Amino acid sequence: MINPDFIKIAEGYHIQSRLVTKRSDLEEAVKEMLNSDKAYFLEVRVEKENNVFPMVPTGASVSEVRLK
Repeated sequence: MINPDFIKIAEGYHIQSRLVTKRSDLEEAVKEMLNSDKAYFLEVRVEKENNVFPMVPTGASVSEVRLK
């Protein structure tokens, strides 16, 4: 399944947005987002092999969140 272009969708609603693909750009992007006084969409892409926690496994409920 291919994800839609969320940045284009945000732009369509005149929402400031940014795409982060490198960890080294993340801190600056988060600061920019937090300093914005308007709606802001921040898309952060991670490698498919990397786990991002907390995580809710597919088909599980929120009470089954994995922390590690």
